[in-house]
Amino acid sequence: MKLIDTVDMMNDSDYKVRLKAEYLQLTIRLESLEHVIAKYEKGKLPSLKHETYILFKKQLEVMRTYLNTVEDRAKIDDIKL
Repeated sequence: MKLIDTVDMMNDSDYKVRLKAEYLQLTIRLESLEHVIAKYEKGKLPSLKHETYILFKKQLEVMRTYLNTVEDRAKIDDIKL
């Protein structure tokens, strides 16, 4: 799935559909960021500054916390992700 595939869901009037779209978008972005971090750690992104890598790692941590929060909301509202 790609971000573009979630656009209609984000515009849905049902908040449950929007929350699922938010979750899908976040997982897509997380996977992409994890891929970049892994490439850097394998030495395959020499143009990436180390300071940027450090920020990416921090961003990844925050995004995982955000993902957990969205998952908790889904559980409370009985939304299947």
